[in-house]
Amino acid sequence: MFLPQGNVSAPAVRRDNPYVVELSVDRLVQHQPEALEPVYVRFGSMAAAKGFQIQWQAVSASLPQPVTGRLDVVVDKVEQSGAS
Repeated sequence: MFLPQGNVSAPAVRRDNPYVVELSVDRLVQHQPEALEPVYVRFGSMAAAKGFQIQWQAVSASLPQPVTGRLDVVVDKVEQSGAS
């Protein structure tokens, strides 16, 4: 289970088409890294595993409008050999 840590909220998962997962970072400081917990994605099968996009938005007091973008996630399928 993910527990919020300081500046970062716990993820909120909503079953939409597709699933929607939202988390927020309360405040960022320029040039200061903010650690996020890993996000794990589970597919129904290896055949169903495929790339997807993560949409993000940054809101800043110093910008007149939010900045948005997309992060492309690539799923690299690696065949595993059977146990001997």
